[in-house]
Amino acid sequence: LATPAWLDRAHTIRRVLQVIPGTVAKKQPRATSAAALRDALVLLGQVVGGMANMQVDSSSNNNNNNSNSDSNSNGVQQFCEEIAIRLWEDTTLHAFCHGLVATGLSHENSCLFGTYALLPRLQALSRPASRDLVNATIEVASAHPRAMVRSILLPALSGAPPAACVELVSRVAKTLSADMVSVLLSQLVGQDMSNNTSNGTSGGSSGSGSGGRVLHASDHTFGLMKVLLLKKGISLSSENVLNLIVWFEQHAESNVKNVKFGSAVHTLITRHGGNPAIMRLLDRLERLLQRLESFMKKSSLAAVGKLRKRHSRKTK
Repeated sequence: LATPAWLDRAHTIRRVLQVIPGTVAKKQPRATSAAALRDALVLLGQVVGGMANMQVDSSSNNNNNNSNSDSNSNGVQQFCEEIAIRLWEDTTLHAFCHGLVATGLSHENSCLFGTYALLPRLQALSRPASRDLVNATIEVASAHPRAMVRSILLPALSGAPPAACVELVSRVAKTLSADMVSVLLSQLVGQDMSNNTSNGTSGGSSGSGSGGRVLHASDHTFGLMKVLLLKKGISLSSENVLNLIVWFEQHAESNVKNVKFGSAVHTLITRHGGNPAIMRLLDRLERLLQRLESFMKKSSLAAVGKLRKRHSRKTK
């Protein structure tokens, strides 16, 4: 629980900035809204700095570092709940994220803020994200890309994510570095993120024996996969390549005529054909392509044929 003074500040911010669903937003004077946003930034800074007199019970944790981490998590969660950040307009959230990035929030606290403030908004999307929400997410991603991948993008893609959520993830992914896209891609096809190794107990099986997360298959996630594979400079390990092919194999039967599915497979072949793991698995890829019926089949098989000829010349 928080002290009365802390709650009073948080509830003042809430009254100024929240918009109740189904009601007409009360127009606040610009100076009033700006002051509330500034105080929200100050209050969050005090929460993560341990200066907001948050009365968090950490008696069950004997480790000081873990205790501090738990306190921060509880504090950021309560902060988001008490100021009702879920009820802010996207424009307001964007302005807050812009100010938050300027304060230099740590990786850990960026993860917490993403979990409690941004992730629920992405998961609840039922229509294309507003420009403000897109820009807010991209700004946080630019400042803390690893936190974005860990606490927002991967959780947002769990289960069967809504189409608008996948589209927003695709737009954010285009702004990430090749290294971060490589990390995101490896997590989505079966590699556990918690310790950067495979974990057969986390989120089901990828079919290749590595386990971990497995991306839900849909037109939108096929499009996302193509976006990730098109990123220049990404690195695919042998395990990544195998997991990708297994993922495509698992969904080939129900997507034989799906152009987006075929296009994602085609991108893997044409953009990463120089990867030694692709060369070793050309027969498997060819069998996969033979099952398809979309117009992407012919061009993909032709690409496989070119790779075979190139490999043959190199081995002579």
